[in-house]
Amino acid sequence: VRMAHGMSLRGLLVLALGTLVLSASDPSGRASGDAGWIPVAVHVVLVGFDDELPVAPAELRRLLESSLPLAQPSLVKTSEVFETQTVLQYTVHRAEDAQRHALQDAVVAAAKAEPAVYSASLEGSERAVVDVDAKRLEDAYAQLYDELVGGVNKAPGGDSSSKPNTYLVVIQRLSADEMSPKFPAMHIQGSPTLHRLRYARSVPTQAFVGKGRYLVVDLSAAPCHYGMLGADGSVSESTFPRLEVVGENTSADEQRVIVAVAMRAISALVVSAVRFVLAPSVRFCPASASSVLMPVIALRDHEDAADVTQVDAAIASLRTEVQRWNISGIDVSILASTHPLHTHPSLAIALSRALRSATTHEIYAGRFTPIAKPFLDASELLLNIARSADALGGELMRASAADGGGALSSALGTATAAFRRATQAAEDGAPVGSRLLPVYLLSLASEDARTVLKANLVGHDLGADITGGARAAAGAAHSAHGRAEAGLLSVSSVAVVVLQPTEEKVNTGHFSSDGEAFADGRDATRHLVAGVLGALAGVMPPHETFSHVTAQTETSYVWAVGAHPFGPFATTSTVSDIFIDVATRNQLLCQLRAIEIQLDAAEHAVDRFAHDFLRAEPGNRQTGGSLAPWDGFAEHVWENRRQQPDTMPLVFVSRLVPQSRELRAQLGALQDAVEIAVLLPSESFAQFSSLLVAASALSVRAQAEVISARIDLGCCALLHDVSLPLSSYLYLLLLTFGALAAVGVAVARRRGGAQKYSLRSMRVAREHASRRL
Repeated sequence: VRMAHGMSLRGLLVLALGTLVLSASDPSGRASGDAGWIPVAVHVVLVGFDDELPVAPAELRRLLESSLPLAQPSLVKTSEVFETQTVLQYTVHRAEDAQRHALQDAVVAAAKAEPAVYSASLEGSERAVVDVDAKRLEDAYAQLYDELVGGVNKAPGGDSSSKPNTYLVVIQRLSADEMSPKFPAMHIQGSPTLHRLRYARSVPTQAFVGKGRYLVVDLSAAPCHYGMLGADGSVSESTFPRLEVVGENTSADEQRVIVAVAMRAISALVVSAVRFVLAPSVRFCPASASSVLMPVIALRDHEDAADVTQVDAAIASLRTEVQRWNISGIDVSILASTHPLHTHPSLAIALSRALRSATTHEIYAGRFTPIAKPFLDASELLLNIARSADALGGELMRASAADGGGALSSALGTATAAFRRATQAAEDGAPVGSRLLPVYLLSLASEDARTVLKANLVGHDLGADITGGARAAAGAAHSAHGRAEAGLLSVSSVAVVVLQPTEEKVNTGHFSSDGEAFADGRDATRHLVAGVLGALAGVMPPHETFSHVTAQTETSYVWAVGAHPFGPFATTSTVSDIFIDVATRNQLLCQLRAIEIQLDAAEHAVDRFAHDFLRAEPGNRQTGGSLAPWDGFAEHVWENRRQQPDTMPLVFVSRLVPQSRELRAQLGALQDAVEIAVLLPSESFAQFSSLLVAASALSVRAQAEVISARIDLGCCALLHDVSLPLSSYLYLLLLTFGALAAVGVAVARRRGGAQKYSLRSMRVAREHASRRL
């Protein structure tokens, strides 16, 4: 196996062993060299499903396998589907009574740690409700994961001992009758006290994403609702089913119906977890690079010492979190600097050009009054920043040099080239050695800024993507709902923009059981972490996914709460190990796509050249349909090269085609070993990076040599004298004509013989008649 660099002996052994193992047993049934697949193990545990609701684990597993056996990842930016599939391997467990009691004790302990008991109207009746901080339940669910899944391999950068790409979905029905007497006081006679989950003081929820590799759905928690007004995907009291139980007088038919309804509801929740969290879509494919230089540029228009301290703390938290991720061994260097906004006229002009307005109707003096609310369009802001990169880079270099920031000056010296190189590399998949990812933190507090930030709109959502589809979605939101969604973050493959207003409560346009949902505008840590993770690996927020069937982004806020910084309902800057796995898989998918792009470009150039200057028999080469006349022509000529003379075009094709075939074979071997290589992210990244470098070099060399060969052949006229063998159809046609000719000759001879016989008979008759006379 020929690699550019980075292939150790252990890597070769893993590659060879993986190829042998996967060729022997392949759950997707594919042959070697076909589209690759990535295995994801999904363990489902049923807690509290006893005799009252006897759901059979084997039947639930079969239902899940038939509902979603494969997940086809999509690239949101281009609406294309990756060739690599995600193979889902389901396992269903039934929790023991000891495990259920351990979870119930953890819930009671969390409720007593911070007592918050109140009454609420639930399902038409007054009930006592106690809040439970789900973050205090992390240790209990981590222990359940270890007992059921058996975590033995420490995750790269993770805090737990869980296995990469192996997840646990907890579906629990805890006993309110057993927990209610242990909860803090305030009980309503005749009904047990219910618990309501909140993750790190978030909105009430019945589902959350854990810090480890697990997700939790609590069907016994108090019902809740949250989402966005007038938008799809909001969570209501009916989103999480209230399952019926089997009683003593329940007939066998009724029991089968109850169990079937429960299984379908559980299956729907697990499929939602897979589509939105465990195996989501890829927002975009950033440029492949071994190192990322990330200048965090904080621009402020005030001198508030408290805000400056918060900015420094946010940048320090970002450094700590990025170091913990360790995504595929990428070296991320963060350089931070703070500058006064009024000293940069180019950025001030970019801000003014990005101002937009949305018209909304509000009640004023008892009447609906149209009000125009200004906001910042993030896509236009980044576009204007990119256009003014020359002037902005010079200004930041001078300002940083004045402050003594020599490192930042040298880093920002290549700002313009980095914008263009990263954008072009992301489109054609070419690797770059180092990637520059600027992060702009705009801390605004002036009177004009407060007027602009009254709605605090950047992009179309918290964690929005800067693509044409996102801008169209934002426009549709403006026209359909009379306003835009609020947001403080915008992410693209070339930059991140975070808006930090001085207001503590920023109305995001969302709601929950507590009322209107607000975001803390002064805390920029969560938005910085979400933006950097999205820009580094194209990670989508867990409340969005892309459907390649409808070619649209789907929204569901079921998993919007938990250990992640994404979305309007997130309250923590900690990133779950699940999203670190997703980032690693996204990089693997993007690397495979980039390698395919480079190899296709090289083969396309050689095919066009071979089609213009060489001839060969048609053979078994597929043509027509969506294929161009020259697709696969070079390889076909190379396979039949012995039937042609050694001309300069044939020598050229014979030199490049074997190299392309060799790289294709290496890519197929790596795809076959993905199941083992995924468990070693750094080694997998090094192998695919080496192959990407080789494919990119082949593409550049092939296109350059094709141009040179065409110039050399411009002086000559090529004449091809090729004796092609007769096809079977032509042989059949000649045989048919020969048979018809033989039949015609035979008929003609018979007619000639009959005519001669009749003339002779007439002569004999005349002789007899003359004799009689």
